[in-house]
Amino acid sequence: GDPATNAQILRRVLEGESGPFRNVVLANASAAMAAAGKAADFRQGVKRAAESLDSGAAFEKLRALVSFTQQFAHY
Repeated sequence: GDPATNAQILRRVLEGESGPFRNVVLANASAAMAAAGKAADFRQGVKRAAESLDSGAAFEKLRALVSFTQQFAHY
């Protein structure tokens, strides 16, 4: 999809929407955590990613990143 559509999908997942998009996010996050040594295996990575989504921590990290990068938009 186009960037605007992808951003909308990501926002819905971060806000708690279930379904295939969430499943893809969980799979990708799990693979990244396993590769980085932050999860022992794929199953643990999925569990940790789901906890991050469900608690709102993932959305909060995105908000912090957006806030941080916007301070450089004025240069």
